[in-house]
Amino acid sequence: MADITGIPVSAWLDMMADTITIEPWVSQSVSGVPTYSGVTTTYPCYIEMKNHLIVDALGREILARGRVFMGSNANISVKDKITLPSEYVPVSPPILAVNIATDESGNHHTTIEIG
Repeated sequence: MADITGIPVSAWLDMMADTITIEPWVSQSVSGVPTYSGVTTTYPCYIEMKNHLIVDALGREILARGRVFMGSNANISVKDKITLPSEYVPVSPPILAVNIATDESGNHHTTIEIG
């Protein structure tokens, strides 16, 4: 396996043909309806739709439907709203877990597990 230590995520952007948008979570009503900021940020990414087991934000082992490799090291929350390209169903799946990969320079890229 090749050593990718020290290779910036920007070197991978040509492999990230998709884009996602993230809208930050702001609050939740008494009935549990989320409110989002209304401001979206777009990120290049690679989307892999394949069922796999993960450990979610609450420490439970659950089945994820896919994974999004972001061309960024953005700090995303499991409460945020993700919007995938229109060919994916659902277009706004729940975010189950967020993992930030690091290297010797710090945060490298973010991976989002989706339901």
